[in-house]
Amino acid sequence: MLLHLEDPSRRAEFTKYNNNLDTVRFHPDGGAIVTTSYDGQVQVIEPRLEGKPLRRLKRLKHQGTANVYGIAFYANGTRMMTVSGDRTVRIWAMREQADDLIDNIAAELRFNLRKKDPASRRRIMRTYGVKYRYLKSEPVEPD
Repeated sequence: MLLHLEDPSRRAEFTKYNNNLDTVRFHPDGGAIVTTSYDGQVQVIEPRLEGKPLRRLKRLKHQGTANVYGIAFYANGTRMMTVSGDRTVRIWAMREQADDLIDNIAAELRFNLRKKDPASRRRIMRTYGVKYRYLKSEPVEPD
């Protein structure tokens, strides 16, 4: 159960577990809650207090069936490490939200550059690290 400390009437639950929970951690950016449980599962949950059940963003299966009892995040939040009772350590990428943001920014950039000539679009998009696909009829410019 997730409970707002200043307003306890604001709460939400997530009950989709097959066994006991062991560890609960907030992602460093606060955009997710990660839980581990005795069934070898790692679950990434969206933290929202809107009276609706909490929504699972992702379920990860640790190697083997032993309990997963530890979570640690890289300081920048891009990776997460879990440890299990079968003596395995897994490192998971946590970049989906960042990748979505990059895709959204690239789409906005393409939209705003739509009236510029192709050479200018390519040059500007490259400065932002966006890969540009050339059409068959366009000459390929050196990077």
